Amino acid sequence: MEELPEHTFYVFTYGPALDYLRHSPHLQVQRIPGFQFRYVGGRISYLASLAANGWLFLHDCREEAARIAALARRARADLFITDFEPVLARAAGRSNRPLLSLDNQHRFRFCRLDDLPTGLRWYARAAGVYARALVPDPVHAIIATFHAERLEPRTRMATVVPGCVRRGLRDQPRSRQGYVVAYLRPSIAQRVLPLLEELEQEVRVYGVSPDRQRFGRLQFRKTSARFLEDLAHCSWVVGTAGNQLLSEARYCGKPVLAIPEPAQYEQYVNAFYAEHCGMGQACDLGQLDVATLRRFLDDSAGYAPLRADGAQAAARIVRAYLG
Repeated sequence: MEELPEHTFYVFTYGPALDYLRHSPHLQVQRIPGFQFRYVGGRISYLASLAANGWLFLHDCREEAARIAALARRARADLFITDFEPVLARAAGRSNRPLLSLDNQHRFRFCRLDDLPTGLRWYARAAGVYARALVPDPVHAIIATFHAERLEPRTRMATVVPGCVRRGLRDQPRSRQGYVVAYLRPSIAQRVLPLLEELEQEVRVYGVSPDRQRFGRLQFRKTSARFLEDLAHCSWVVGTAGNQLLSEARYCGKPVLAIPEPAQYEQYVNAFYAEHCGMGQACDLGQLDVATLRRFLDDSAGYAPLRADGAQAAARIVRAYLG
């Protein structure tokens, strides 16, 4: 959206993205119900997630799709773009308007992932079926991911681009000032935080909000634009293996210790590719200890940044569909 200022966007979202986007004066943002994972015992529970979100697919999805389709007709919308969000995909079908998908999940549907270990290959096939069910009929799939050079689309209706980088990060000067940025989720924070406290380096922690603002060398910070500044000037990144974090860390040339959330198999795929792209190391939560952290800090010199940015490439495809 930053790359397409000449167009008007109606944004439908939920969760943290709603708070992040609703204050933008250039966007018309509305809340919709959305799928959110449920955690049991610090792990993602797929059964609990399906049970908690079942009503979304049985009722809310159809009702919201009808509402959005009506708004699209009144606004004379030209195009729908979905980030793996099923309500908008169905609204596009009701509106008889073209739909673009822009996400990283469609790599499982449209790309060969034969280099994955056997267990993750089975997951990738299942995730491809799931992607087709959630977003069944895009006219084109833009697959934005940090390991774009490792992917080859099997169809002309898909294009692989590097991960999308925010303009605020592209404008940042970059340096290595000797501190660690840790981006954690509650599912791994309880184990990782005590280990980070043992390091000699300063650690700036995002993603968790404990009562204390600072403890030892740990500084807890709220996720904001300041995160981009800290990321641009840190020397190392330790965190979960989400696609966006890995894309932005690679853009800045920051070595990453990627720790997948337990049972979040997409993050295991990301961690595998982060290691095999030379970005850093992958480590299961159960195997993480202080010695592993210190080895990562000691052995992570010489990572070259990948300055490619998928946002500009994706914007060119969007413009093509808008004529």
